[in-house]
Amino acid sequence: MPYVEVKVEEADEVTAASVKHVRVRGLEFTTPEKIPSSPEVSSLRGLGLAVPDGMLGRIVVAERLVYPDTLKRLTSEDKFFKGFIRRLAREVSRDEDLLLVYLCFKGGARVEDSHQLRTLLDLQFLAGADLITVQQPYDSTWREFRSSLSYAEGWRGERGVEAPLMPVLNMEDPGDLRDGVKELKDRGYPVLGLDLKGSFPYMALRVLEALSDTLGDTWIHGFQTPPKVRLGRGFHACAEGMILPSFGVDTFSRWITPPPPEPLTKDKINVFDRLGWGFMKRSEWIRERGYSMGCDCTVCRGGDLTSFFEGTVETALRRGKVHDHLAQSSELHSVRESVKGDGFHKLLREKEFPKRLLSSLEKPQG
Repeated sequence: MPYVEVKVEEADEVTAASVKHVRVRGLEFTTPEKIPSSPEVSSLRGLGLAVPDGMLGRIVVAERLVYPDTLKRLTSEDKFFKGFIRRLAREVSRDEDLLLVYLCFKGGARVEDSHQLRTLLDLQFLAGADLITVQQPYDSTWREFRSSLSYAEGWRGERGVEAPLMPVLNMEDPGDLRDGVKELKDRGYPVLGLDLKGSFPYMALRVLEALSDTLGDTWIHGFQTPPKVRLGRGFHACAEGMILPSFGVDTFSRWITPPPPEPLTKDKINVFDRLGWGFMKRSEWIRERGYSMGCDCTVCRGGDLTSFFEGTVETALRRGKVHDHLAQSSELHSVRESVKGDGFHKLLREKEFPKRLLSSLEKPQG
């Protein structure tokens, strides 16, 4: 039996959305789905809440910020390297959980040579990652990245690693992305990652959309997904993760970002709205929805906006992260049902914030 198996159950007639059955190392799930990441896992534990079924019992993306000094210490200090491994391994709570690792390089940090690449591959292997991510730097071409991937393939054979490689492609150049996805598909990779880098790479997503008919047996995951869609000069309130299935993205995980330069306040926290599929700050929420949360997740429990923001800023932020994950995951169930029923395109048109975004994209230019 293959380590990873992906099968299409249903494909949407209008969009590139599809319902896929994915099995990894005996664990099975259905897409579209949202995969929890480090910020949500740590927030859940910080709130002291009981773990909801499915939140930590399937897959966790262990995200870490990596600065130049971090990378230097990882590749030269044994104690730091081993401590990093232990922290990654603690992201999952049971042996049957699946672990993915995503390193967010900041401050000019980048993998420069085979020693650094090998160290990061060993890091994931020793932490017990179930898929070994190989990330394409954002200033490299597909042709340049191909050599790093070939090195990783050789490393996997040399180490006797059972876990498959998961290439994570940048989305800077749509043509480059097309070439990479096509070649990786031809080479039989069952899992591909996309680095959204906290953006909405529209043209690159359109490339993926055009290729979706050929990717029925491939699981596509979007890393670094921001809450809102950034387009033009500002942000649309539309929840980006909720519309990614229409471009052929099967699963996604939230971004990890450095702490804000200014102290965070409750009025700056964005919260997911299940009714309209958007993200709103507290003042926007009161204007649009009053004080009703309209949510029965483990965090909200049918409460209102006042109870949601009770306590410290840190507590409110933790509630927001866990609510965002649980509420979006719940709403993705309706996405799966729409693909099997009247169509995802119709459901998008029924949701306030995706409808606004689609209308702006369809306006004639010039």
